[in-house]
Amino acid sequence: MIGIGDLRLDMNLPIKFDGDEPEYVAALDKLEGLARKYNKPLVGFAFPEMTDFFEDRVRRNYQLLMVAADSYTMTYGLAMAGGSSRARVAEIQATMAKEKEEAAQQANGHNGHQSNGISSKVEKGESEPEVVAVKA
Repeated sequence: MIGIGDLRLDMNLPIKFDGDEPEYVAALDKLEGLARKYNKPLVGFAFPEMTDFFEDRVRRNYQLLMVAADSYTMTYGLAMAGGSSRARVAEIQATMAKEKEEAAQQANGHNGHQSNGISSKVEKGESEPEVVAVKA
């Protein structure tokens, strides 16, 4: 298994997921060449969200990609769970607001429709409005 961070640390290079330093590229090429020469599987880290890096490892014929690590999984997993949870809470709150509005309309006798005192049959043009005399 090629631990990218470990390799970079051993070479006194700054930790990052990849690099283009000539000595780093040469070391990676050498390790991958040895794996092929001795028919050993190429194994390493490549998180799917890192699209270019992930594709590079697939194109380099890595047979096993570690797509998560302990701290990465905790951080990314929590971020994903938080994001989907926030979206679900917003969805539920919108439904609750709609239900509250419908309940208020029903309590006011609107039955979910705006009313101006004329029955819904009149609003739909199904009958003439009834005239009622009101004494003041």
